[in-house]
Amino acid sequence: MAEAPPPARAVLLLRQGEEAPASPVVERGETVLAGQKIAEDPEGWADLHAPVSGEVVEIVETRLPDGGRCGALAIESDGEDTRAELEHDDSPLSRSAEDLLDRIRRAGVFHGTREARPLAAVIDEARAPRGTIRHTGSPIVRPLEHLVVRFCDVDPFAGALRAVTAQIGEETGDLRLGVEVLLRVTGAAAAHFALERRQAAPGVEKLADEVDWAVLRVDGSNYPMAADPFLARAATGKEPPLAFQRVHESGTLVVDVTSVLEVARAVRDGAPVTDRIVSVLGPGGETRVLRARLGTSLADLCGEAGRGDGIGKIVLGGLLSGTAHYTLDHPLSKGVSAIALMRGEDIPAFENAPCIGCGLCSMVCPCRLVPGMLSRYCEFGQWERAEAAHLFNCIECGSCAYVCPAGRSMVQYMIQGKTEILAERRAG
Repeated sequence: MAEAPPPARAVLLLRQGEEAPASPVVERGETVLAGQKIAEDPEGWADLHAPVSGEVVEIVETRLPDGGRCGALAIESDGEDTRAELEHDDSPLSRSAEDLLDRIRRAGVFHGTREARPLAAVIDEARAPRGTIRHTGSPIVRPLEHLVVRFCDVDPFAGALRAVTAQIGEETGDLRLGVEVLLRVTGAAAAHFALERRQAAPGVEKLADEVDWAVLRVDGSNYPMAADPFLARAATGKEPPLAFQRVHESGTLVVDVTSVLEVARAVRDGAPVTDRIVSVLGPGGETRVLRARLGTSLADLCGEAGRGDGIGKIVLGGLLSGTAHYTLDHPLSKGVSAIALMRGEDIPAFENAPCIGCGLCSMVCPCRLVPGMLSRYCEFGQWERAEAAHLFNCIECGSCAYVCPAGRSMVQYMIQGKTEILAERRAG
């Protein structure tokens, strides 16, 4: 894993993930230090920090991969990389669970899933009551029982988590601290380390053996078997109920090893999150993993990785699970863990043809659904039939669309169906 140089101009998106955009706490012309808080979440779940020292030169508006727009803070680096003073704590585990969660929040640690969200918000949701008993009004509490640390990438073409695991080696102090903090904060009773079947990680396995944490060997090369629902099933032996809720609301929290290490640095050193481990997959299939500052241009990252010539398509998040984007003139954010680049001649051209009923989508669906039927229900607005056929159990992995010989946009149809059903419920 290589270290990318700090950017001369860092552009920090005020919306780093699914949550509402952060509000700047600095003004144009103000001088900031690396690691200084520059924006805060209006809901209080995560702060945003400067990745470099320098001057806030402007607040610009930029377009996001999902088509929306948000503000961004542009910082012109002074080249000094002067760091803000950190709040060290030599015995973080002596703090209460709420104090530890607050340090995670203030450090801006994110939950590294496809839908990037502040880790503190995810933990709060996971611990929250699931409703109330109608006759007594008592809250229905389903405790968070399992913590799963993921060491292999969901997208087998990416390599960030495997690179971080290899770098840990025998130095597992930060890993142990991060896991112990998360067990304290979540109240989970068991910890599991999820490794790919052939992944070498002797230090991680030794730590698990010493502390009596379980090691799960999963088929990470078989997409999407390293995704949250399947790791939760491997840890608990039960399939998490996915309809209208996420995996962390079912009693199991899956966290990437990168987030665990950020938690350790946050509670012990008070270190904010100002960089990101990102893998760059070139058109020829070669992958290079970089540690880069947030706000670095994707074009600069691709250039640093020796990629970027003759690009016809950009996918943020990996080839199998990512989102297409139209330009490399976009800053690195906490929600980007991989950049996949494709040549124009390698992009298949197809039209959204009618379903031919071949059944290939059903054969590859990891949730044992019938995507062809579900997509047709959603295509023609038959929402009740789609919901009855377990539409909300779809995890949107894209396996069905990948094998579809008719080139149907099945995932998009099913996302539209979910959106319409939820909109009708809110309206009613």
